[in-house]
Amino acid sequence: IKYLLRQILENCKKKQNILEIGCSTGIMSNEFARNFNRLVIVEGSEKYVDYVKKKLKKFTNIEYNALLVEQFKTDELFDNIVISLVLEHVINPVSILKKIKNFLKKDGILHIIVPNSQSLHRRLGRAMGLIDKLDSLNTRDIELGHRRVYNKKMICSHIKKAGLKIIDIKGNFLKPLSNSQMLNWSPEQLEGLFNLGLELPELSSQLYCICKNRI
Repeated sequence: IKYLLRQILENCKKKQNILEIGCSTGIMSNEFARNFNRLVIVEGSEKYVDYVKKKLKKFTNIEYNALLVEQFKTDELFDNIVISLVLEHVINPVSILKKIKNFLKKDGILHIIVPNSQSLHRRLGRAMGLIDKLDSLNTRDIELGHRRVYNKKMICSHIKKAGLKIIDIKGNFLKPLSNSQMLNWSPEQLEGLFNLGLELPELSSQLYCICKNRI
């Protein structure tokens, strides 16, 4: 998440307001609240909303909405919208993208992050016989409620069907092993894996898509 945040903030040219769809435990929310004049959060879990409210109570520039994104309505337009690790959970990701693009300012940026089925660690899992195919849902995917694991072709298709323009697609972090196996790796090793993810996006853990509305 730390490395993903670095990429997102580097690509936020304007920082008046930001819409975050799916805040989870608020790790990214904390940085958005610090870096933007206004943060609007849409989160389907009331438990997460209550947790983040307490965690970030020092900030007065956050609006919380305990709603599914399908239920969210606003007339406000945003410089940036972040939808991170959400689209793999929903039934119809294209309809979600079609909806949220209407919340973008004319020159606003939509930041989309999805897991990458072609990643190095999934390739290792297939080689070990843990999954049959790279896009198979493994035990962890099922536990997390994933409906699909994206590859570059699939996310590009969904973005284009939603009427959005892709500015760039980057890789976020090259993960050779599971998170638990990498807990004690040095900062230098982790930084190296982040840099490798940028060099080899097709093997990275996640795909980070930077999009705009078609003019």
